[in-house]
Amino acid sequence: MPAKSLPKLLAAGLLLVALACTGTASAAIPAGNTGWSWANPLPQGNTLDRLEVSGGRIWAGGATGTLLYSDDGGANWTAVRTGLLDDIRTIEAISPNSVVFAGRCALRRSDDGGATVRRLAWGSSDDSCAAQIQAVSFPSPLIGYLLLTNGDVYATGDAGDSWNKQGVAPGSVASNGTAVVRDISFTSVSTGVLSVGNRVMQTVDAGVSWTPVKTADTGAGLFNFEFLGTTTGYAVGDHSDILKTTDSGATWNAVPGDFATRNSELTSLSCADESACIATIGSSSSILRTADGGAHWAAAVLPADAIYAAGFLNGTDAVAVGSGGATARSVDAGATWTPTTSVAAGKFTGIRIDSPASALIFGEQGAIARSTDAGKSWKPLTPPHGVKITDAVAVGAQRIYAISNSVALSVSSDGGRTWKVQNTGKNVASRAIFAWTGSRVMLVGLHGVRISTKGGAKANPVRGKVAKLSLKNVDAAAAAVFVYGDRDIASTFDKGKTWKIARKPRGAGRIKRLDMVDAKYGYLLDSKAELFATRNGARSWTRVETTGANVAESMAFGDRKHGYITDNTGRVLATNDAGATWSRQYPFYDQSGQSNSLVATARKLSATTLVVGTNRVFTSDTGGRIGSSSHLTLSSSAAKVRKGTIVRVTGKLTPAVGTERVAVLARVRNAKGGTRWISQERTVSSTGTFTTSWRITAATEFIARWSGDASHDGDAAPLVVVKLRK
Repeated sequence: MPAKSLPKLLAAGLLLVALACTGTASAAIPAGNTGWSWANPLPQGNTLDRLEVSGGRIWAGGATGTLLYSDDGGANWTAVRTGLLDDIRTIEAISPNSVVFAGRCALRRSDDGGATVRRLAWGSSDDSCAAQIQAVSFPSPLIGYLLLTNGDVYATGDAGDSWNKQGVAPGSVASNGTAVVRDISFTSVSTGVLSVGNRVMQTVDAGVSWTPVKTADTGAGLFNFEFLGTTTGYAVGDHSDILKTTDSGATWNAVPGDFATRNSELTSLSCADESACIATIGSSSSILRTADGGAHWAAAVLPADAIYAAGFLNGTDAVAVGSGGATARSVDAGATWTPTTSVAAGKFTGIRIDSPASALIFGEQGAIARSTDAGKSWKPLTPPHGVKITDAVAVGAQRIYAISNSVALSVSSDGGRTWKVQNTGKNVASRAIFAWTGSRVMLVGLHGVRISTKGGAKANPVRGKVAKLSLKNVDAAAAAVFVYGDRDIASTFDKGKTWKIARKPRGAGRIKRLDMVDAKYGYLLDSKAELFATRNGARSWTRVETTGANVAESMAFGDRKHGYITDNTGRVLATNDAGATWSRQYPFYDQSGQSNSLVATARKLSATTLVVGTNRVFTSDTGGRIGSSSHLTLSSSAAKVRKGTIVRVTGKLTPAVGTERVAVLARVRNAKGGTRWISQERTVSSTGTFTTSWRITAATEFIARWSGDASHDGDAAPLVVVKLRK
């Protein structure tokens, strides 16, 4: 809704907000390759499980293509726009400003501190490969090595611009074995080691041949390496002894001592020198630290659910990263740790936008928090009680109302510091709340509407047709306020004194979201993922044919042209032309489809999303866009064909390098109740062109879109229709 509108509701189910810890604030961290930024946790909430330190710069990577760096010991972080949705599987810091990183099949490099990123074409596709990338090692800026999950070793001599298969790890799948490879590390351009199964292999001929130099005395091996220079290094693994070499990996010996590493799976190791080292333990919140080169180990507990990687910056300072974006710092060689992450933790499922600057989130166990900076950060309020809050609304800076299933209405007059329970009257089962002023409050529920003129006390039922409606939600647009349920819609222009009744669109499923941007214009999302638009205050509706969405969890419009649709994978569809086209944005990505997302907006380009069941909140003031623009076109080989004809639907992406992926979606046009979209994915050519083929059995509509990359925004092509000849 526009900025001048009254508060509106976007709430569903349960929400838990609790302040877990506070730390030093970083600049807003972009979410994915989009114009969305993290609002909670701060600085960001994607799991981090890879960490490299070079010359005082910390590189950390993890889920959904996240790559960050810090130049102040982890106090503040800056994001790199990687162009990837894959998890970052490996990072190699060649120098403070030069880094190589990889997803499953995609290999990337930056030589300007992350300002720009380029593709390293070791394979033909970034989306699929016969064997995925396991580890990478660059002993010099030009010469590098790539270890694949099947044991193949590739080499480059030109900084990664070209690659050749160099050798194979003995015993691996690529050599007809079954052993799993873990890590590769080169101490010079020709000398290196890799781990395969429970053995360490060495090469002295640039990876052409590999010689076994150590078999684990205990455990499963699967070693990770940490070299302090060209000769001295350590290796840790799965319930194995810590191994040490002083001859560039030619020989390895178990470090004598308490053998504490035999009790854990060590997933990473970092050493400040030959004495001080820290190691991470599987998915534990603890790390192991040693001050005598691994002879004796002590555990240190960190303020996180799980720590996956840690690294020394110098002899005393260290940083650790882990689940949910957790970051922590140590200034005493890992003995104690201080969190640098601020998070409102819990299971968020609802958000209320009160004004362009103000918003509330609320949920289980009475948790409630407020943002006064357009959703960019959140401050927890005192819980009004210990049961879940199902809706809340703020009126001005101090007055806040909250309802729940067992406590009808709680009211705060001091900005959420203290609360009192309000007696709303008998048999009031409210599902949503709205307030015109601090005293005039409306409660809606299964039995219509109730109005209170005393701050929620003694809410009286509204008589007439609206009393017979089963309602669940409220939407405000300027002077008009709309209430709705699964089927019915009602509106008032006089603060609830009189009401007009409307119905959902013909053929629509249950109403999921109603969002009126003013008294006449608005949008409705149904349970079939269909979007409808009205221009006459919900009296009649037109189906929007261009979304390409088979799953839609939430919808919101900031004005008549700018809107968003979210789904269960992290995808946001954004339009700036009233739904004519929808670009695809991924603040995060959940391939399993278990991350239902909600969206709310108060003005043209500003929006906030949250992921149901998590503590992840995102905000944007750019309509989700970032970077340079791109342009996508689409056309068909024929506008009218006979039934059964195969048509070519072609398009062009500008600019393009030839690795971008475009989705072409199609469905039957004007089918009653709508039909599901089917899609074909294509990699564009070096000139940006792509082609799909379709057999036409009914009038069919086509759209196309791509998500953008590290340099360019995504775009969508306008609707193309192929009709049948009569």
